[in-house]
Amino acid sequence: MLASFLQKEVCRVRVQSWLNMLAYLVNLGITYGSLTGAFGATNEELSEKYQSLVTPAGYAFAIWGAIFTWEGIFAVAQMFPSLSTSPVVDTVTPWWIYACCCQVAWTLFFAQDLIPGSLVCMLGILLGLVMAILRTDFLPEISLKEYFLLRAPFSLHCGWIIAASVLNINVFADYYMSSQETLLMLAMVCLAGIAVIVALFTFAAPRADPLIGLVAAWALLGIYVELENPENLLNMNKFNYIAWPQFVIESVRRTALVLSIASACAASIAIFRSGWQRMRASDKSLTSDDATAVI
Repeated sequence: MLASFLQKEVCRVRVQSWLNMLAYLVNLGITYGSLTGAFGATNEELSEKYQSLVTPAGYAFAIWGAIFTWEGIFAVAQMFPSLSTSPVVDTVTPWWIYACCCQVAWTLFFAQDLIPGSLVCMLGILLGLVMAILRTDFLPEISLKEYFLLRAPFSLHCGWIIAASVLNINVFADYYMSSQETLLMLAMVCLAGIAVIVALFTFAAPRADPLIGLVAAWALLGIYVELENPENLLNMNKFNYIAWPQFVIESVRRTALVLSIASACAASIAIFRSGWQRMRASDKSLTSDDATAVI
């Protein structure tokens, strides 16, 4: 009976590992396929069409290379027997697959210029990644190997999706040709929202997460750089063109820079807090082992 149970468990783990790999490959293929215009307009074309006050410079989107590379490492690492049975893999799998499905759907909706549907999918990606992170953080202490191979890739992805959600919300408002006042209010509220989320992942999360702050700093710096010479934003042929005054653009630009620096500082604090938490957990483990030895 025990042998039968173990055989079923091994089979379940193998299926789970292959599902994770399949989710990664499909997501990768659809996402990069969209860059060719295979499913409609490209992200670059639509980004120019719906250029907003919080659209980062083009170079900032290069972070997708790092995201897919690190998640590819996860997809391969979790196939090995030594890691496939890790509780981290069991915890993140359903949320990771859900996030991948939402990202594939987002790519298709966005390429077809179906902005309301793309926003729903973007928030779905965010939900999946946040749940994967938080559920993992409530597990007992995980090793550094598990963290870097199985957990950290999702923080990198989540950090960027937070910024992408902010952008998608502003694109949604632009899609419905919102007023200048509404767009400015939304841009400032969204920038403040990024700062709040970074603070929560730094000080309130079960385990401090420096990657969220680092990616936020990267995205906010991209906004600062883009607004230095906002040609697309001030293009009179742009969809829902608004003649933004220079002082408004400069105010948003400086706000993005201040929040970028604050996010980088928060990431430094998170690194310190994370190391302190790991050290305390190690001390508790040693104390527990000593007590057991005495008994």
